[in-house]
Amino acid sequence: VNAWVGPSDAPQDFLLAGTPLEVKTITPTATTVKISSLEQLDASTTIILATVLLSPSSQQQHGAFTPAQLVQTIRDEIGETLRVEFDLRLAEAGYEEQAEYNNNWYETSSTRYYRVDHDFPRLTTTSVPSGVTAANYDVTLSSMAPYELLETEPWT
Repeated sequence: VNAWVGPSDAPQDFLLAGTPLEVKTITPTATTVKISSLEQLDASTTIILATVLLSPSSQQQHGAFTPAQLVQTIRDEIGETLRVEFDLRLAEAGYEEQAEYNNNWYETSSTRYYRVDHDFPRLTTTSVPSGVTAANYDVTLSSMAPYELLETEPWT
């Protein structure tokens, strides 16, 4: 929970042992990843970018979940001590308990990790022309392929 820094206006979603981690969900037909700011892939250290393949599912599918179930599962696993902090960060991220979060079922089928360093295809605050102060942009998944890490590499 303490590593989840995105809701506190950090440029990346998580900070794990000093390594920024940005997580993006993609659909099975996605060809790009959406980057929401010039700062998101800009850091003085290597960033790990994770893509999580998220697909619509049915309640009967093994491993399927609703957003509300995912939140409750996390609450149950972290216990009371961290629950207050988790709920605070959920609120900062704009999450509110809503009936519709129980209606849609999803499943994740794969997670891929990429090393974002000086050669990675990206826009940063120092790489855009003077006067450009903000940008949203897409990076093709195919251009990210040379930077893919083995699943255990980001954590070793």
